[in-house]
Amino acid sequence: MNTAKYETFFGKLGKNPNLKYTANRKAVCDFTVAIYQGEDKEPIWKNVQVWEKDAEQCSVHLRKGDDVFVHGLIVEKEFETNEGKLKRYKQVKARRIGFANI
Repeated sequence: MNTAKYETFFGKLGKNPNLKYTANRKAVCDFTVAIYQGEDKEPIWKNVQVWEKDAEQCSVHLRKGDDVFVHGLIVEKEFETNEGKLKRYKQVKARRIGFANI
C-alpha cells in the first residue's frame, strides 16, 4: 500500500518564482524555500511546485527573501544527467500557499 506523504513548513524564498505554461496552457510555478534551523545550522532547502491560479498568484506576489507557508504532497523525481547518471530529488507539490506581503 502506497501512502501519500504531506509536509507543512514555513520559510523564505531562495529566488524569485519561475512561472511557465504547459502545452495545455496550465500555469506552473517553481521556487525554493529555505527553512532555518537556528543560528548555528545550515538551512534545509525545499523545492516547491504550484499549479494553475495559485502559480500565477505566486509569480505576481512573491520575491526572493519573502516569507512563505507551504502545505503539499511530497513527490520523488528523477532525471538522467548529460553524463548518464541518474539523479533523484524531492519536490513538494503545494496544495496550500500562504504569504503575507500583499
